[in-house]
Amino acid sequence: IPGDRVVTGPDGEAWVSYTLSTTAGQQMVEARASDVPEPNGVAVFSLSAAPANATSLVAAGGDGQSAQVITVLPESLAVRAVDGYGNGVAGIEVNWQGSGGASVDPASGVTGADGRAATALTLGDRPGQQGATAGAEGLDGSLVSFTATAVAAPRPELVLLTQPSTTAAAGIPLNQQPVLQLQDPFGAPLSQADVRVT
Repeated sequence: IPGDRVVTGPDGEAWVSYTLSTTAGQQMVEARASDVPEPNGVAVFSLSAAPANATSLVAAGGDGQSAQVITVLPESLAVRAVDGYGNGVAGIEVNWQGSGGASVDPASGVTGADGRAATALTLGDRPGQQGATAGAEGLDGSLVSFTATAVAAPRPELVLLTQPSTTAAAGIPLNQQPVLQLQDPFGAPLSQADVRVT
């Protein structure tokens, strides 16, 4: 037990029973002999604590975003598989499912060393609430739900760039033909095929 004082036996050895802390990762244990001059009186032990078995799946980022329809959300959706102490657990399979017209990629994956798994969500073509769920078999908290808001795309505008000739003889093409351009609300040209102009 850390902090306890022990006395060496006839063979010069001393031992204690040490329980790793609940935080996964590297841990250090230091033993000091007050009667022995430093640095010979210090012994350092390096230990590695592994996480326990995964018990639950929790959200880890990406909820509550909004973006234009038919676009990918700027931040990936993420979940984390954790043990009973909140340590991330690697190797847990996570399955994703889009909802409300949204789609996800990838649809499944395995948690990394930090216990995280992520996916990209593409919004559908209808404005409104959409989202996704994440699940891992046998873990508490499944399914983890995410919501996103799909915003309608700005309406484009057809702009007359070049005025046609004001006069022309019947049956003769205009000397100056009109030029039209499809622009977004900020005046930038849009490259969009099959736009019918009448």
